Amino acid sequence: MNKLAERIRHARRRGGRRLGFGLSSETQGSSRGLLIAARGSLPEGSAAAGADLAIVVDAEDADAGEALLGIDSSPLTAASAEAAEEAGAAFVVYDPDQAEAEALLREKLDYVLQLPQRAIEDSELRAVSTLRPALVIGPAATEPLPVASLIELRRIALTVGAPIATPVPATAGADLLEILRDSGVVVLILDAPSADQVTALRARIAQLPLSPRRRDDDGPVVTGVRAEADEDDLDED
Repeated sequence: MNKLAERIRHARRRGGRRLGFGLSSETQGSSRGLLIAARGSLPEGSAAAGADLAIVVDAEDADAGEALLGIDSSPLTAASAEAAEEAGAAFVVYDPDQAEAEALLREKLDYVLQLPQRAIEDSELRAVSTLRPALVIGPAATEPLPVASLIELRRIALTVGAPIATPVPATAGADLLEILRDSGVVVLILDAPSADQVTALRARIAQLPLSPRRRDDDGPVVTGVRAEADEDDLDED
């Protein structure tokens, strides 16, 4: 299992702590099933603002710090995938409408599929699942979140059968975070966040109630809007 897939697997263990690398559990706190990704320019000294993941276009100009480094490589080619691996990236983000199939053969890379901004039928989403992406980036979440958007997010999560990432406002409140997590979202994407914004979001995440215990680590959690956890069903990590 590659680094991103392992980081996601660990986060999805409800109440689990960070792995033995990166910032201490005292600093990061419980993930409550959600990771934070900083997307955009990461100038020297920023260290990805303390996020779990860093998504950049140019790895040479990025200061990911202890975050897992990912490169947004659209259009993705076999050559750019090789270059991302050589640059030390743990994963690449790609648009399937602008990617070469041969680029998906790098065994040391995880692949994050960015859903195109167009109508996508269930049959195409099911085909996405056969590519076994480590993560699928869905549409951005707004606050308040319309029920129609929630239904679409859950349709995607159920059909692709992979962890979901979604861009969120830096000020996203606890109710929105809980709904997203219990709809299959594992990664919250912030665009060019400050360290204070990441810290504040992480604090709100740490206060979320525990989600129901996972029975299948390969599929998304999609529960009722307000999930209830059974005390006998809690992890003991």
